[in-house]
Amino acid sequence: INTLKENNEMAELLHKEELEKMEMEKRLDATRLEVLKSQINPHFLYNTLNVINSIAILEDVPEISELATGLGDMFRYNISGGSLVTVMDEITQIERYANIQKLCMAGRIETVFDVPEEVRGKKILKFLLQPLVENCFEHGFSQDKRDGRIGIRASSEEGVVTLTVEDNGAGMSEARLKQLTEKCREQGSLCLEKEETDSIGLLNVNFRLKNYYGEEYGLILESEVGRGTKITI
Repeated sequence: INTLKENNEMAELLHKEELEKMEMEKRLDATRLEVLKSQINPHFLYNTLNVINSIAILEDVPEISELATGLGDMFRYNISGGSLVTVMDEITQIERYANIQKLCMAGRIETVFDVPEEVRGKKILKFLLQPLVENCFEHGFSQDKRDGRIGIRASSEEGVVTLTVEDNGAGMSEARLKQLTEKCREQGSLCLEKEETDSIGLLNVNFRLKNYYGEEYGLILESEVGRGTKITI
């Protein structure tokens, strides 16, 4: 009887492992598909942006020239190698992104940077800040808001770098804040877009932090409806 019971338990365990393997393969296939969909020849895009910039200069349209140059610099940063960059590298990329957004939004949003000299050369994971700043622009501000403000700050104490992204936008409800905080605390894998369309960037930054630095690291979220949101790395 014991042998039969052990065999049944083993069969159930193998079945469970097989189901988990199938689920993981499905997630990997979905991720590969997203990567394929987003692929574009980098030389084609960069050369096209240079052509747009040249035409804009010839036609004396500085806004278009600025957009093309900024986007080209952003793209070059994105495809450059290495997973670690300096804090200042990330800040420079955010300045490019913010300038493009402000041109598109007619300058409605002010960005303020507070990055002390002693922090600028510290090494951090690449692509930590842009997803968080994107959330500020996309979810924090309504189309008619004229006094939007995003603050990006950096500090370092005892070898630990702290980065904050704070806006004075719409904020989020207490229930939504609690939901996202729990997801960040319990997250065990990268998030696919279909799962969390409005917070995929935030959750994936959180996962990368934990995966690289350890479980004690990640994002701290603070928010209040009508007052804004603050995210601390």
